[in-house]
Amino acid sequence: MQSALAKVEGVKEVKVDLGSGKASVVTDKGKVSAKQLIQAVADIQGGKYKATAQ
Repeated sequence: MQSALAKVEGVKEVKVDLGSGKASVVTDKGKVSAKQLIQAVADIQGGKYKATAQ
């Protein structure tokens, strides 16, 4: 999941906590939408991850 999010253009930093099932993402302001990040997670092979914005 971390590498999939890191590949999104404009993402500067990703931290994933598998225990809590949450990720924290730092982006360049205005360059990345929540929809792009959610799609990056949805596109992970195997489809076992689901993302929501908070």
